[in-house]
Amino acid sequence: MHILHLPDGEIFKAGADKDEWLPPGKTMKVDVDTIIFCRKGTAIIEIDLVPYEIVANTQLIIIAGSIVHNISNSDDFRISYIIFKHEVYDEATAQLEPSFTFFLKEYPCVQLGEKRINKMNYLVEAMEDFYNEKTNCFRVKIFKNNSTTKQELFSK
Repeated sequence: MHILHLPDGEIFKAGADKDEWLPPGKTMKVDVDTIIFCRKGTAIIEIDLVPYEIVANTQLIIIAGSIVHNISNSDDFRISYIIFKHEVYDEATAQLEPSFTFFLKEYPCVQLGEKRINKMNYLVEAMEDFYNEKTNCFRVKIFKNNSTTKQELFSK
């Protein structure tokens, strides 16, 4: 399974790349919202026909409906990710201006500073913990209602 898809019945997934990244040369239309954080290595990723150079400490936000093409990535390319259904994005951004989604589609790639890197690492680890707590009947509610998540997911 490639990380740009959710497992059946799940509303979100978070984790670190375990060779599940979109293989080089592959193109796909994404049906989920995705936050990717490059921890190591490099890649050239096209989003809606625009190429982006991804290096360590780059955050990439891919909005559902985008076309993603992995042109190439280094052998040591490693990422962390949070993927979720678009309804979660809608809830998280409901009070923001509609132009915000257009902004993210136009500028999906940003190099993070040290403070943001630490926050992103913490956020991915916390979301991965929630995801892996399969017996916690509140894990989806916790994910959807976590105000830190809502603020950190989309701010640049």
